[in-house]
Amino acid sequence: MPQGCGNVSGPSLSEILAETAEVLPPETAMAFATTVLAVARPSEDDEAFGAIFDAFVLKTLGLVAPPDDMLSRAAEISPTATAVEAPLDTWAVPKVLELARAHAIAGNHLEGLRLLRRFAVSKERNADTSFDLLDEDQTRRASAAETLASTFGLPLLSLRYGSQTPMSGLVNGRERIFPADSDHAWPGADDWMRTAAQAIRDWLDDEDVDPAGVREMLFVLAWQLHAAGKDESAGKVVAVLSASLRAEADVDPVELRNLALLALKVGSPLPADLAVAVAAGGTLTARQEADLVRELADDDPMGALRAGRAADRGDKLPLMRELHTIALAVEETSYAADLATRIEQAQVAYRDLGSPTISESGDGATLP
Repeated sequence: MPQGCGNVSGPSLSEILAETAEVLPPETAMAFATTVLAVARPSEDDEAFGAIFDAFVLKTLGLVAPPDDMLSRAAEISPTATAVEAPLDTWAVPKVLELARAHAIAGNHLEGLRLLRRFAVSKERNADTSFDLLDEDQTRRASAAETLASTFGLPLLSLRYGSQTPMSGLVNGRERIFPADSDHAWPGADDWMRTAAQAIRDWLDDEDVDPAGVREMLFVLAWQLHAAGKDESAGKVVAVLSASLRAEADVDPVELRNLALLALKVGSPLPADLAVAVAAGGTLTARQEADLVRELADDDPMGALRAGRAADRGDKLPLMRELHTIALAVEETSYAADLATRIEQAQVAYRDLGSPTISESGDGATLP
């Protein structure tokens, strides 16, 4: 199948099978799915194609087989479907996510977490699975693997670029393992995500894992909790992320910025020292800086003032307005007076330019 594949259009096989599973009797849906899987098996003996097919087997049987029976049926169809090789290859990510999901649905949370932990091991222990674009056969193989995954309806990142990692694949396929969309959820998904949040947090104390990788996984989990409308739970994860970053001697400015934007999304203020650091870094818009200090001001007005002053460069009207309010509240009268003058000057300048109102994008962190 992979060798002759071109661009894929129309519904994927997963979408077709999901529709048939909804309308056919269970036995008929199972028989149909088994027939499709027999036809869809790649003819070439290739580890990437095999891992992608295994992911499709797991995803398909998740639609038609009872949770307690699904993994044994998957192993009957493909003996490698329930096994994960070490190190973790990028092309195996959809399979690992589907396998972890299957265990989570069946209530085997420990096994699901064991699989997820593979994404957090130190980077040296996962594989470099980029393809050599100067090798014609490698390029053909990568393109065929991507087309196969697309045909099956699996979230596989491009294999032709060396920057992709297993963790990037987890971000791309996050709905399958941390569902925020009801189309991907299952009855016990909330319990699973609570269990996962606690377990992943504990990995931060494990010397065998990469702390940055654990934090990235927690970031994804918090993002999904926010997307599901569970901001209180997401805020607890943000607090864990903040504590972990505060313990780092050298904080990655990109990671700090992403945490700040996530904290704004879920309505969870950053600790003052982190807020000051991200504000001083100049990586946020004036609107985001204003929101950052406003969130912090309720709990720590002096900390909010320090953070705001670290970002107070130029004529940032949204930020200056927030700082003026805070400065008055903490009786920093000299600074408040200075801000009042600058705010008036900035407003006059904007009016002279024909812009009586200030509108600035508050776009924040995004996941693909």
